[in-house]
Amino acid sequence: IRIQSNDEIGALANSFNNMLKKRQQYESRIQEQSLQSQQTLKDLAEQRFALDQHAIVAITDIKGSITYANDKFSEISGYKKEELLGQNHRILKSGAHKKELFTEMYRTISSGKVWHGELCNHNKSGGTYWVDTTIVPLMGDNQKPKSYISIRTEITKRKNAEKSLIQSEAITRGIFNAVADAIITINEEGTIEAFNPAASRIFGYEGKEISGKNIRILMPKTYRHAHQRGLDNYLSSGNPVIIGKTVEVEGLRKDGSIFCLELSISEISNGKKPKFTASARDITKRKKTEADLIE
Repeated sequence: IRIQSNDEIGALANSFNNMLKKRQQYESRIQEQSLQSQQTLKDLAEQRFALDQHAIVAITDIKGSITYANDKFSEISGYKKEELLGQNHRILKSGAHKKELFTEMYRTISSGKVWHGELCNHNKSGGTYWVDTTIVPLMGDNQKPKSYISIRTEITKRKNAEKSLIQSEAITRGIFNAVADAIITINEEGTIEAFNPAASRIFGYEGKEISGKNIRILMPKTYRHAHQRGLDNYLSSGNPVIIGKTVEVEGLRKDGSIFCLELSISEISNGKKPKFTASARDITKRKKTEADLIE
């Protein structure tokens, strides 16, 4: 309102104009805040969508009752969402973990801290599955948890692979310890890293006392230079001399005695630095029998 006057009407008009201006500024701020809120809600919705596509998400109250479950949670557990809501997470308990684990978990999250671990759950049909789990407390105004959000990633395949590897290693270890032939593993520098019981019996060294020593300790002096030259040549050129072959050589026992042995060497390729496994058999008796037959 434009009024060119210094009287009461002019003052009233100026006051009205100021009020109108402030009102317009207020409405502009409200509109801006509304747009920001809408953008924030949109961003949160997009983040939630992205999280739901990747992770198993659930929200529980402080008693552990499920108040929210996403599609992936329903899919992996075998329960419909309406079957999960209101239920306690104990319906997924597989019995694979000790009580102490859950006691420690609750102590952590109830104190407002984040808990992370791997859990084995069972689904509706009775099968089991593994999840990498992070539980985050959502704090209330009183600085105490008001609810908990659980974010999980399925790791069943990885856990099964780990179990198979452990079983495979146990079988391999059993064979390593049971075979009659000496089995010795060395690194590229010739350092002994594995020495089975048969090797201890044949060479006279205990595994602990020879671990970390160079393989040359098991060779007569006349063989050591040729061994090192052959190893260096293979590492630099890839040209094998005895690797992949079975040869007859002499070995040196802890007591200093020299004996005949049959030796096979193979390379262990794991994509890193090369290692070598030697299989050795004491053939002293066989060589004596051969010599007696010749006589």
